[in-house]
Amino acid sequence: MKRIFEITMVLLFMAISFGLMACGPDNDPAPPGSGAIPPVPDNPDSEPGYGRYLVVYYSRSGNTRSVATEICKQVNGTLLEIETSSPYPSDYNEVLSIAQQEIRTIDNEGIYPSVDTVVENFDDYDRIFICTPLWYSRMATPMQSFLHAHARKLDNKNLSLVVTSASSGISSVIEDAHRLCPEAIYSGEALWIRDALINTAHDILAKWLETLGIIGAPDNPGNGDNNDNNETMNRNITVKIGETSFSATLEDNQTARVFSAMLPVTLNMDELNGNEKYYYLPENLPANTFRPGTIHIGDLLLYGSNCIVLFYETFTSSYSYTSLGKIDNPDGLAVALGKHNVMVTFEKSNQSQ
Repeated sequence: MKRIFEITMVLLFMAISFGLMACGPDNDPAPPGSGAIPPVPDNPDSEPGYGRYLVVYYSRSGNTRSVATEICKQVNGTLLEIETSSPYPSDYNEVLSIAQQEIRTIDNEGIYPSVDTVVENFDDYDRIFICTPLWYSRMATPMQSFLHAHARKLDNKNLSLVVTSASSGISSVIEDAHRLCPEAIYSGEALWIRDALINTAHDILAKWLETLGIIGAPDNPGNGDNNDNNETMNRNITVKIGETSFSATLEDNQTARVFSAMLPVTLNMDELNGNEKYYYLPENLPANTFRPGTIHIGDLLLYGSNCIVLFYETFTSSYSYTSLGKIDNPDGLAVALGKHNVMVTFEKSNQSQ
């Protein structure tokens, strides 16, 4: 009888312990910028035209990143940046020489430059957008490397191709895609966005997405959310940190409009993770979240519906944010913000848009 009593008490203690563990702090929502990886959210088919989308891009100049980010916002997708194992030099002419050599090596020897970005599987996504610049009339070699490494995993997956370039046509890039992933399903026509049209990419992409049967995220219709307010917004603001000022540009969306109406405002921003400052507003802002994949220094984002976050480091993140704007030139931003809580003033600039 004593032995049975001891076993019963042990089992009771274990049950209580597991119950306490289930209610512990691990179940609390993760703060902005934390390293926890949330699961891919369910996306029921109750809304026609909506789905789960992955936007994969490589960008050196930033043009392709701008286009990929805009796609991600419009479809409420996940953004993934291709990162090379060895960074390219900053000198443009050196990059041109390396790109030529890499293309020759791919064509003649079947050897691709190394990239660090790996996707275990693509089953969580209904469509994958491939966004790449054009190098010497060909697909940029880092994107070729990524597609070559993931070709089998992309069999029977829906791919949509977007190419940015200064002037050259994209027929050879399309051929590269079909050569690298011959068993993928290429949905719709590939989209070519010339560098001169990057600033008008929002409308170009919205119309293209409609041809694919994608009408955009539920809270961000394909034609944007500017229809709620036809007044021209001055998107130029100044961010003051102590004696240092930075110019910044707000996004042209409803979230930024509401934030702009609050300015000027001074926030006592808290430090977090050695890469960001954040402040919880007393009122909610309209949110239109997307997963940026890579956070860039100078990004001004909204976490949830009321947390303003200013990032001063570049790093990868699996969390979702709403884009508010970006510091135009973030040089010196990390030094100005420091490693502790800091007062930051956001105010409208006098210059016109």
